[in-house]
Amino acid sequence: MRPQFGFSLFARPGLQGFLSVALLGWLFWLLLLVFLGYEGSFLLLNGWHFPALDALMPHYTHLSDGAVLGGLVGLILARKNLSPALALIVALLMLPFVITLLKMYAFPDWSRPPVVFAGKAPIHYLTVMKETQNSFPSGHSATAFMVLAFAALAVDKTWKGAILGLLAISLAWSRVYIGVHFVGDILAGSLMGFLLMLAVWLLTRQGFESSVAKWTSKKKQAWSWSLMGIGGFFFLAEVIHLYLNYYRP
Repeated sequence: MRPQFGFSLFARPGLQGFLSVALLGWLFWLLLLVFLGYEGSFLLLNGWHFPALDALMPHYTHLSDGAVLGGLVGLILARKNLSPALALIVALLMLPFVITLLKMYAFPDWSRPPVVFAGKAPIHYLTVMKETQNSFPSGHSATAFMVLAFAALAVDKTWKGAILGLLAISLAWSRVYIGVHFVGDILAGSLMGFLLMLAVWLLTRQGFESSVAKWTSKKKQAWSWSLMGIGGFFFLAEVIHLYLNYYRP
């Protein structure tokens, strides 16, 4: 099998659908930044709020936690296709280090909206986690785009990839909706997550697929069940962690 490097990767229908929607989201966010600025773009998007979404968004945003979304998608991928599941594990191990380095050392003084707008303008702040610093880039947005782009690799229909793209955009937008990130934060984070997915997949795909092709059916099944177990464990562990730390009365 010839390796699919370069532009041939984008021949996959699921990734085409994902990227078509993602490009629209990135363009919209970029235009908001260009015409309204960093603070103005936040005030516009954060000002669009509705009672039904107010009840949903503080909880929905947790779906983009690495262990929640990564565990859930990893569980599904391990059942469908081992190669993207293995590559996803590599990417999930890399992303926290990249995000932490940027937040702590490259942009340590970038405050979050509640601090920036304190005494200047009222904002819509809905979160059970009090976050004030390390705004740039958005780690949740990076996770959403990276993990769901991996999922898009494994789907065989453009419309399925588009739905995954819409889900990624909505998760990134939820960070602005609840008032913990600027538009620039989610734009940078989502781009970073998608590019990391591409880099990891292009560098590991040939190795993973050639190795998996040599495995016996029994070994493939064993790996599949093992990865599904790991994904399920991390998903449930993070859900319990969220409950104990943020939801328990």
